[in-house]
Amino acid sequence: MRAGSPHSPRRRGPVLIGALFAALFVGAVSAGDTPPARNDVKPRGGVLANTVQSAVSDVTARTRKALRPTQAPTEGGAAGFEPPPNDECFLQTPISGDGPFYYNTLLATTDGDPHLRCCSFGTADIFADVWYCWTAGCTGDVWVETCGQTDVDTKIAVYDGCACPATDARLLGCDDDSCGLQTRTRFTAVAGEQYLIRVGIYPGDFGGEGTFTIAPCVEECELPPPPGAFREDQAEPTCGVPQDTTNGGCNSSPPVFTPIGLGALIYGDAAFDCLFRDTDWYRLVLGQTTDVRLTVTSDFATTFGIVDNNGVDSCVGVVALRSLSTVYTCQTYSYVDRLGPGVWWVYVAPTARIGLPCEAHYVLRVDSALPLGACCLGGSSCEQLSQSVCTTQGGTYLGNGAACTSDTTFVRNANRPIPDGGTATDLLFIAPTGDDVIQPGTLRIGLLIEHAWQGDLRIELIHPGGMSRLLVDRPGEPPGFGFSANNYGSMATNTEMVFADGFPPYDDGSPGAPSSNPIGVWGPLQPLSALEGLSRAGTWRLRVTDLALPDAGRIVRWRVILTGPTKCASCDGPAQQRGNTNCDPAGLVNNFDIDCFVTAIAGGETSWTILCNQNHTCDFACVNDINGDSLVNNLDIDPFLDCLIGGCP
Repeated sequence: MRAGSPHSPRRRGPVLIGALFAALFVGAVSAGDTPPARNDVKPRGGVLANTVQSAVSDVTARTRKALRPTQAPTEGGAAGFEPPPNDECFLQTPISGDGPFYYNTLLATTDGDPHLRCCSFGTADIFADVWYCWTAGCTGDVWVETCGQTDVDTKIAVYDGCACPATDARLLGCDDDSCGLQTRTRFTAVAGEQYLIRVGIYPGDFGGEGTFTIAPCVEECELPPPPGAFREDQAEPTCGVPQDTTNGGCNSSPPVFTPIGLGALIYGDAAFDCLFRDTDWYRLVLGQTTDVRLTVTSDFATTFGIVDNNGVDSCVGVVALRSLSTVYTCQTYSYVDRLGPGVWWVYVAPTARIGLPCEAHYVLRVDSALPLGACCLGGSSCEQLSQSVCTTQGGTYLGNGAACTSDTTFVRNANRPIPDGGTATDLLFIAPTGDDVIQPGTLRIGLLIEHAWQGDLRIELIHPGGMSRLLVDRPGEPPGFGFSANNYGSMATNTEMVFADGFPPYDDGSPGAPSSNPIGVWGPLQPLSALEGLSRAGTWRLRVTDLALPDAGRIVRWRVILTGPTKCASCDGPAQQRGNTNCDPAGLVNNFDIDCFVTAIAGGETSWTILCNQNHTCDFACVNDINGDSLVNNLDIDPFLDCLIGGCP
């Protein structure tokens, strides 16, 4: 029993945010430290960081072009040491169409003003700018870009109308590094109207020559929330800028993640205010090797991927993504990464650290690239794997969607309110069947509870015979008011939190606690093994008590799970003889096996079990996968006939 007075109100202050990761995400840069060198001179943080350095000493910056006479091949060049002819806003070059359009900023001066929306890596300026007045030929979304057309570190702004000076009120779009050190920005044009395009460089870089193109009148980019998506944009105040207490991951102190599972569909937001970037981190727990597919659609340039944390739930030593992927504005990109068992973090953030308003959005889908099913890996070992991974690991694949165990589950969709400072008790009735004894190591409890303050709750399971088992009891309290994280189970993915013996409890000191929307398997405070040998039949109760003010909640769903025997029994022993499809204890393969084999091929494992294996004396794959290819299908027919005629190996 916890100390502390029940029903006590608590003071809620802001969640403290410690020092943010800086430099290359190796750790915070202390006073006097020189950050690691990069291949450019921008004051960046690492790809994962959400803030930027205030200064950088970069002695290994890339070799720059020497100041030299340049002869322009076409209009807009800088001949000799003269500035380009469109160096001033009022000397803008008129253009139309989609280009490419040549520019040269080598000897250009700066006459445009800085804009907060153009802020990137600590500066809102665009240096060495040249100017163009573009007349739109049609109406629609327009992209202006230098991607792949120069080695200059470009920066571009676009304004409504071609009047000078170019004011902040007329700014339509601005970008710095959407594609490497080059630029891609978007705005909406109207046919016949004119737009001022300002091409310059990042302050501190050297100018140079290149081209830019304009892709006009593409379909307008609309990205509404898809049906059924978890609204990360609603869960994260102010887009996580300047402080992200929702899912800032290793950029928050303490680290905080949004838990997800395979099949997650998320509608998220993003922002960058020149000093802080919204970096969203999602916690994915895998019990076995899985080909995980990430798919992102975004209305801003987005970097995403799997953080290279080696499957360990710790921010120590985390420096980069396993594989970095970029999706450009209004495009969709997907990639697959094979991940081992462990805790992995999915990362989504703006690519270009340019002023990005909070209305920017993305859609993230996380799923298995291939269908999963039970894979027998020798003896009774079983994992949920794709067929290709199962075969690679020398296992026997039991089919897409096949489970490793024959679980019996009793679910209660409660939707029962938990009153603030009160108790909610929900009932689940299990009818007797004649074989109701709870066997050792088989009992698990699943919970999905919505509540804004985990540390308020005491959760108890009560057996039909009256014995109570404490699952959690105000985790994190004392001291203070317990864990301030939300929910038990993930409301984002409708995934339950499971309690079973042999796992760490959800409380102080356990890896992954606290976190909002926790999933996975956790240990109860009182062992469930005390209920072994009792009958499962009768009325079970789940009692949830709220012991602090304010905050109410609800029991969304809970279940009693009784784990059945593994489907991956060892193929050792006479009954497991290949071809012995009627499970003859002596392992004989003869005409009595024909009906069972046909049932296995035509009806699958369930039909075969009902007809031929009611006593569970043999394993489906052991006796029916005659050709040993990890599948039970028509390809086993000829080998089965050979077994009948000449005997099975």
